[in-house]
Amino acid sequence: MLHHSLNEKKNSTFANKNSKQIIVMNKLLIMLFSLLTVVILSSCDEVKDSPLLFNATSNTNPEYIRVSYYPEEIGYTLYPKVSKYFIYSYTYIDGDLELTCTNCDNINYSLDCNFGIVKNNKGENISATEEEVGVSVKNTDNKTLRIHFAKLKDEDLPTGFLGARATIKVYGRVGGKDVTTNISVYRSNLRKQPDDDISKK
Repeated sequence: MLHHSLNEKKNSTFANKNSKQIIVMNKLLIMLFSLLTVVILSSCDEVKDSPLLFNATSNTNPEYIRVSYYPEEIGYTLYPKVSKYFIYSYTYIDGDLELTCTNCDNINYSLDCNFGIVKNNKGENISATEEEVGVSVKNTDNKTLRIHFAKLKDEDLPTGFLGARATIKVYGRVGGKDVTTNISVYRSNLRKQPDDDISKK
């Protein structure tokens, strides 16, 4: 009987330990789940907008110059993923587009240009000047970019021409922090263009 009583006591102690361990594990799992929920909700609430925001305030040739805004990465092959604003321009026209920054009164920019070509059945990029791609930029009042598109001719384009590209990197300060926004420009001899032109809104 004594041996049986000791066994029952041991079993009871073991069961209590197991029960406590299960309770602790459950608490840890609940805490972990709560933490994951907070992280997931935080990532869902994360601002997807571009650091610098723009309105298209003027477009002299909206039929062939269009600007679109994608707050989330879209991974277009023609555009870098880091860009939020995308401008399409038909190569055989000229015109001007103005983008005014709405959340910073003092912006600066840099411009990088290249051609996309086909060479030996492979696509590649070659460096180009502003004049060669027909894209130039002016900062007119510290917060407005005037982008000029010059008309291009077939004889001006490189062999295997796919498209002319320009990346306008815009710098400013928002909320006391230095921020950068990329504006990607793509010029093509195809007339097809995006339908979500924000310069018409």
